[in-house]
Amino acid sequence: MLKKNYRALSRRPESPAAKALAARGVELVKGSLTDTASLLVALEGISSAFLITVPTGPGGTQAEEQEGKTFLDAARETRLPFLVFSSVDGAERQTGVPFLETKRDLEEYLRESGIHHTILRPVAFFDNFPKQSGMASFFLLGMFDAALRGKKLQLVACTDIGNLHLARKGSR
Repeated sequence: MLKKNYRALSRRPESPAAKALAARGVELVKGSLTDTASLLVALEGISSAFLITVPTGPGGTQAEEQEGKTFLDAARETRLPFLVFSSVDGAERQTGVPFLETKRDLEEYLRESGIHHTILRPVAFFDNFPKQSGMASFFLLGMFDAALRGKKLQLVACTDIGNLHLARKGSR
């Protein structure tokens, strides 16, 4: 059981992943990043939130940007005290890469919101690589290596990001 009160926004609270969170003591709020009313309920009375947006859903980067702005507007309306936004390495530069530009725009919108915040800019995730060896992994990693064309790639494990945060906060 978790020691603090936690709340999670879930499109499908009946899903196995959501039920697993609930079993650990996380309060579930049904909603989405496109539903302002559900965001207001989810954000009411909390001390901090973590926001991650993804460009891979329906609507691509345009939908991602709208979802992020909808969340940030709701956070401002509920006077959220603190927000951690998961952006991406390179978002601070004008690259012309659509998903990087969207993250940069959301970072700027967050700064303009007046919400006290931290922006994380992680690099590529170890977690996205296959965990088992075999022919599929061999070919996937080979194609990835070919795409890099000899360039170096920074990697981080998702758990390391969380552990670093806990280490700095004294694991509260």
